[in-house]
Amino acid sequence: MNKATLLKSNRLLGAQLVECGLISIRDLESANSRLMNLMSEGRADGLSLLRVLIYDLQVLEETRLLNYQLEHRSVSGISLPHYQIDHAQFLDVDAGEMWETWTVPIDCVGGVWFLATAYYMSPFVRRYWADKLQADIVWYVAPLAEIQATIEAASAAREA
Repeated sequence: MNKATLLKSNRLLGAQLVECGLISIRDLESANSRLMNLMSEGRADGLSLLRVLIYDLQVLEETRLLNYQLEHRSVSGISLPHYQIDHAQFLDVDAGEMWETWTVPIDCVGGVWFLATAYYMSPFVRRYWADKLQADIVWYVAPLAEIQATIEAASAAREA
């Protein structure tokens, strides 16, 4: 796990959530504290400020976040369980990168990458993948649980 990537992904996501009025600064401080505690316990995969805000603290509704992004950002939604992903096509993408940014490649056609993420509102995450792929990217937002299931499926495909 690259802690720097994980921290930057979450820090910039949190700032955007506050700036857009989706959470309060107090909510962000509480969530950051909880996230740091989880990191100090040595947990790696699945660490997420968003998970803390939605499930642990219950101060953000995921549906509200997804709707906000669809209405106010240039992004579409995707239902990953209904999308056939060839994980073998993305063996050069490290599972750690996917966990740290809550982003998964779902297709690459003609040099254009299609990525699904729960962290679209983090400018760091979008920049990270743009720098990594050096190609055009079409972004989709998806719920945390769907991103998690897709990362786990990609990891299982690697081990097979």
